[in-house]
Amino acid sequence: HRLTMNTYGIDKNKEAINKYKKCIIFEAEKSVLKMDTAYGNNPSVAVGGSSISEYQLNLLKTNGCEKIYLAFDREEGIKWEQKLDKICKRIINFNLECFIIEDKEGKYLDLKDSPIDRGEFVFLELYKNARKYN
Repeated sequence: HRLTMNTYGIDKNKEAINKYKKCIIFEAEKSVLKMDTAYGNNPSVAVGGSSISEYQLNLLKTNGCEKIYLAFDREEGIKWEQKLDKICKRIINFNLECFIIEDKEGKYLDLKDSPIDRGEFVFLELYKNARKYN
């Protein structure tokens, strides 16, 4: 299947997305499963990589999403920042608010770690400090 059509977890979490009007987007399916273990029904999905298509954004928006929280794996470098900027602009152009859950300093996460990989405490710390993209 085409990854641009993949929105893993939408079938199980669309009610939570609609209720909270937000979605936490991970790269990998395992992160959605970890969120389910930690929090039960929650507003998260995985997109199978570090890109988000218009199809995926439209699917989230039609399920009541108004805010996107990007919870991608920890990366570094100017190319990563440019890619993240492009993704955020796409989200904003869909009239959705965009927040970035990140650990720029590497205080909690190693490179390639998802924000949920180190457990609930670390995830909540990073989530509380999510940066709004303007």
